[in-house]
Amino acid sequence: QFHHDAARTGFTGSPIYVDVDPGPAPGRVEFSAPRPNPAVRATRFSYAVPSDRAGVSMQLGVYDLSGRVVRMLVDGAARVGRHSVEWDLRDPAGAHVKAGVFFVRFRLGGEERSEKLVVVQ
Repeated sequence: QFHHDAARTGFTGSPIYVDVDPGPAPGRVEFSAPRPNPAVRATRFSYAVPSDRAGVSMQLGVYDLSGRVVRMLVDGAARVGRHSVEWDLRDPAGAHVKAGVFFVRFRLGGEERSEKLVVVQ
């Protein structure tokens, strides 16, 4: 088994990458199902904004079954590219939400997509 010796080799870490190309901008609006789902501690939402939608009004929020906002995660002008947001399953006051079914709504301009999220304890 190899044990790295930084003092002997002079190598102390991973190389620093500068100017890494993020790849081409997405060609269409994308919104993925939350992962993990069902969620226990946290969950992540991924979305993509194409270049023709730059600066358009965008919202990503979590809603309960009655349609009330539980937490607004993103609210503002859209940035081109692929993005992800993590939700720690807490409301704006910092309290952990109760177990149940929630809906995640992604709005980009006039387009809207939603996914179901189950929170367990």
